Amino acid sequence: MANRSYKRDRSTLEQGIVTLWGVLTFTDGSGAFTETDLGFTVSRESTGKFLVTLPDAYNALRQVTVSWENDSGVADDFNWFLSSVDVTSAQKSFKINVCDETGALGDPASGSVMRISVDLKNSSVTF
Repeated sequence: MANRSYKRDRSTLEQGIVTLWGVLTFTDGSGAFTETDLGFTVSRESTGKFLVTLPDAYNALRQVTVSWENDSGVADDFNWFLSSVDVTSAQKSFKINVCDETGALGDPASGSVMRISVDLKNSSVTF
């Protein structure tokens, strides 16, 4: 369970909210990326499917935010959605699916940056 030393200076209406974040920088058009600042691990399963694995189990997933950065000056018309969410069991993971404007799964272009923020309910908090 999530028994790490988390900071308590959050202004939330709910106790025990933990935020993990990370940055993926895509190095080619086939889904290869480098990771920085990750509080979790990410692996590419197939075109447009990225498995996020958490270091601990949590009571609940509250929110995931994905933002995109691309210095090419051309917008990446990517959307994303979650699937296979299971943060409470031994699996401790969820998938981020990336798709284009038509809904087809696709990998971000080289140079694209995906910033991921994950809010979770900490399973080790007791009231």
